Amino acid sequence: MAFFDSDHFDSGVRFDEAGPGKIKTMKKIIVTMDLAHKSDTELKQYAADHIAKTALSTAFPGLTAGAVAFQSLHDAFEAGLGVSDQAQKTAMEKTNLKDAARAALELGLTQRGHVCEGTIGVTADQVLAVGFGVKSDAAPAPKSGKVLNLSLTTGDDHGTIDAAWNRMPGAQSYEVQWCPDPFTDAGWRNFPGCTKSKTVLTGLTSGAKIWVRVRALGAAGPGAWSNEVLIVVP
Repeated sequence: MAFFDSDHFDSGVRFDEAGPGKIKTMKKIIVTMDLAHKSDTELKQYAADHIAKTALSTAFPGLTAGAVAFQSLHDAFEAGLGVSDQAQKTAMEKTNLKDAARAALELGLTQRGHVCEGTIGVTADQVLAVGFGVKSDAAPAPKSGKVLNLSLTTGDDHGTIDAAWNRMPGAQSYEVQWCPDPFTDAGWRNFPGCTKSKTVLTGLTSGAKIWVRVRALGAAGPGAWSNEVLIVVP
């Protein structure tokens, strides 16, 4: 049960309520608006709603005192937004006109190109002379370059080596060779080919020193061999 203080000191406050000597600290209000994520139209409406709702509130005399100045800010932004919207509309209309004119010009040029193609006995030089290009024969596929960064590591099983290298653009497959140490031109032997830039070399003799190299095979034939790399077979 709550008890009131004496008649002599009666303040209408019960002993178990906050009163003189029992001040409660009010939590500070933090206003959020998230203005940066609003579009121009959303911001204009947000400000207009604030103006309308502030006119019905008596809780904030400071807002009422600054209402005229804030209305001017809103009106200036609304006017600027209207000018911007109209400019964008006009720009879009003009861009559409330009695009239509470009399409018509491209069609006209294409038709004139067909006239050149249909002229009997025409030469490439004559076509070039009127400002048009001439499709050339397809260039031969470039030869694959030298494979780079061949690395060798011991495999999970005895007699196996993991090999990896940089992928070569245009490579259809890779040729991998190994040679006992010291390597000679006649000593290189082929591993099965692969299509990825890594493979597992198997069937080797544990403890042997071998050299490994790899090259890319493309439409124009084989490329240059990588640098040879030495490893001891696990």
